[in-house]
Amino acid sequence: MRKALRPLALFAAVTVTTVVLATLHVFKPGTPKAAVGSGVKLGDIYRGETVYSQSCASCHGADGGGGVGPALVGRGIPVTRIKSQIDAGGGVMPAQIVSGQAEEDAIAYVASLTAK
Repeated sequence: MRKALRPLALFAAVTVTTVVLATLHVFKPGTPKAAVGSGVKLGDIYRGETVYSQSCASCHGADGGGGVGPALVGRGIPVTRIKSQIDAGGGVMPAQIVSGQAEEDAIAYVASLTAK
């Protein structure tokens, strides 16, 4: 009986800890330092990763390392520049490739990629 209770207790403890951490968002990323004081509204970085993979990764690479479009990783691009590039486009990038909430989310994710 004791041999059965130990794994069950361990499983319960791990499950409770996982649920509590997920609920409290203890490890949720904060606002990228590049965005502080910029006036650009940032969305959710996790939704932004999805938007990026659907709308941006084909040119900028799945990890932001570049491709047809320039590399984004580690470039230190300010969020105001990211927003203006998305809004105006440039080169082969179409203007307003994403907009609204999707744009705010994408900006948050790209800001996390470009942070040095």
